[in-house]
Amino acid sequence: MRSRLDNKQRTSIIDLLFAAVCCCNMGIFLFGSDLFGNEGLLSLSARIYILLDIIILACILLRPFDKNQKRQLITMALMAFFAVITYILKPSGSLFDFVITLIGYIAVPIYALAVQKVSFCNGMIYLLRVVSVIYALFFIYRGYITPTFRPGSHALMLGYINPNITGAYMFLVCILLLVTFNNVEKKIWRYMSYALVVLVLYPILLTQCRSALLLTSACLVYAVFPRIYRPKKLFPVVCTVFPWAFYYLYLYLYRIGWNLDMELLDKTIYSGRQETFINEKIIYTLFGNFDKNFGGLNSAVGVINTLGLIGFVLFVVFYVSFLTAPLMQNYKGKRVEKRNLPLFCMGALMLHGCVESAMFTAGTVYAGMVGCILVAIACNNQEIRLKRKK
Repeated sequence: MRSRLDNKQRTSIIDLLFAAVCCCNMGIFLFGSDLFGNEGLLSLSARIYILLDIIILACILLRPFDKNQKRQLITMALMAFFAVITYILKPSGSLFDFVITLIGYIAVPIYALAVQKVSFCNGMIYLLRVVSVIYALFFIYRGYITPTFRPGSHALMLGYINPNITGAYMFLVCILLLVTFNNVEKKIWRYMSYALVVLVLYPILLTQCRSALLLTSACLVYAVFPRIYRPKKLFPVVCTVFPWAFYYLYLYLYRIGWNLDMELLDKTIYSGRQETFINEKIIYTLFGNFDKNFGGLNSAVGVINTLGLIGFVLFVVFYVSFLTAPLMQNYKGKRVEKRNLPLFCMGALMLHGCVESAMFTAGTVYAGMVGCILVAIACNNQEIRLKRKK
């Protein structure tokens, strides 16, 4: 009885912690924008993220793991260990700054471990549906009613650091919407989520962030027509490793002059990112150089340059292991169902690493949103199991 009570207590705590993550997400969206811009409250929201990550990690370390989860936990521990080694060999900034960066790097792995084999309360999925709609309405209001642009380029910024970050925020909001309403009983609510995503697509277009626009559109199409593709176990491997291949492919096509004048959404496909890739070239060492701090516009470049080959191998091993775990494979009995929107969306998030490095490395708000998406996936699976028992 005591063990059961402890499990229930841990579950309740994790419910509350992820509810707090939802609030921090909104805090970042609000106080990072120029509508309610406040550096003090923005910094407070980011610091609360760090505290929540530490508490969630403490909770999951106090529960039993199966073999697959143990492998993931060991891999995450090794990721953190080699990050420490890299910092010791080539330190950058204060120790406190390093700890903040490290927690950001392992935040998504912490959430991935936390959501597996956890029975969330019945209201958690409803909370996520409500907050996902609130997030979407916020960006719809900002994009249509009170848009603010970057001077010169006329790209929608809304007060955030740059338009690409603005587009990434809305991309994450759309993924959360699609996943949280994926398993809803009344189809009208699912259609409502599709409509909200369509409305958010226009502000994403205004950011001129083409990667977010294309990946959001792909996820929406897959949500509406799920049988057009069945993600298999090779899918997570390709999505996780492709940012590394993309770096070389993109530069190769640029250097041979392939379609230099080709335009996509009124901009050439070589819109300056190739120069950044040349400047932020991959430097292959075992331990990397923590002075890079996951910089660059590609997740593979960021991880390899910062934590070296060992860190990148661990990065790939962890995410492939998680994305091929039962939670993400959408099993129906012993068979994998044809439609698997959550896995497809997570693959799209990994592919976003081709052009942005922070989604799975060191971005607090990115990690918080990904954590909410993972909770939604776990809650949907939980609902499916309960329906089958009935």
